[in-house]
Amino acid sequence: MLTRAEKEEVVRGIRREYSEKAATGGGVVFGDYRGLTVAEMTELRNRLREKAVKIRVLKNTLVRRALAEEGIEGLDELTAGPTIVAFSPDEVSAAKAMVEFAKGGAKGSATAAFRLKGGVIGGEVLSEKEINELALLPGREEVFAKLLALLQAPAVHLLRLINEPAGRMVRLIQEAKKAE
Repeated sequence: MLTRAEKEEVVRGIRREYSEKAATGGGVVFGDYRGLTVAEMTELRNRLREKAVKIRVLKNTLVRRALAEEGIEGLDELTAGPTIVAFSPDEVSAAKAMVEFAKGGAKGSATAAFRLKGGVIGGEVLSEKEINELALLPGREEVFAKLLALLQAPAVHLLRLINEPAGRMVRLIQEAKKAE
């Protein structure tokens, strides 16, 4: 049993963790881990660690209290029963990893024991369905890569256009030498 001082420290820690993640566009995803084996829980932790997502098992009342102090209400349904809390550095990392784990993607078969409950992104409480939809979106790194490719494409095409007359001349000279 935690003392009042320990509970207050846990609440401060949750608030600090949420504030850090929310400041960088991150959020929190909740899941029900009831029925997971130790090996499955370890696999989930490893998957989330790869994506820089911090996962914790916390007392539901302390999570509700900490997030209420951050101005987030309506977490009763998300914090009912055994709950794991994943603090994500961006909007989609935790959602993608947890949805993939629940469906059994990348490694292993589907984990029937694991269920997403919902999350909090940008101060908004999201349902399980909304978290599943969010997991379909590309991650920040993927978006940046696509944007960079789009920005570079005109320059690459211009360079090819400028080099084409010289390339044609070289090919024409080579064909003339072969013909002789």
